[in-house]
Amino acid sequence: KCSPGFKSLRMSKMKKVLSFALEIGHVDRIPNMKRVKDKRPPIVTFTLGQLADFIAAGERMGPAAHIAALLTADMGLRAGEVCGLPWGDVNLERCEVIVCHNGSEGSGNTPKGTVGTLTMSQALHRALTVHRTREPIGPLVLYRTHRRGEWVPYNQPALHRLLQAICKEAGLGEQCSGRFLRHSCLTAMGDLGASPVEIQSHARHALLSTTERYLHPQQQRHAADAMARLDLARGGRKDPV
Repeated sequence: KCSPGFKSLRMSKMKKVLSFALEIGHVDRIPNMKRVKDKRPPIVTFTLGQLADFIAAGERMGPAAHIAALLTADMGLRAGEVCGLPWGDVNLERCEVIVCHNGSEGSGNTPKGTVGTLTMSQALHRALTVHRTREPIGPLVLYRTHRRGEWVPYNQPALHRLLQAICKEAGLGEQCSGRFLRHSCLTAMGDLGASPVEIQSHARHALLSTTERYLHPQQQRHAADAMARLDLARGGRKDPV
């Protein structure tokens, strides 16, 4: 069974072929082909309480786990961006992180979204300040011990295993990934009242339509507030819900 997205892709290619056939006179007309809409499933995320439990579990497991938990669940960085974060992009004095590297793509710019400067959470700033004095001191923020006893950078599979271990420690199961935690972080920002533009800026989404996927709870509240204000204007309820 083909997905709606795959069907639309095939129809798009077929339309190009028919357009060329029409241009050279092999067909008289192009049939009307409607795009099949691909309905994305709703995003399932951790609650604010579960995010707090996840970060607390990371802190119990050690410095690397704590910082990985904060970078993913508190800051919403992608897994590759966590792996590729160098100390040169961390400004502890200004409490900022520049996101412009990706561990899965070498030292080039992050392949998704845009390069951006993010303000650290207070918890991340405290953890990085202490971590900066620890061994190993290398160009990257996070390292792991290889089975041969050597310090090596985190790659995405190793980070994924670490995040799963943190989830298990927190009692949240083991089905956890950097993508899931990024979704949870951005959704939590929307739940706490951040505007779509604010979330887009933090997430470094190129398109606002991408950000809007994380705003369904906030949109429901805005709709309820709008109706409450309308009722207030008509002499009904006194306060927005």
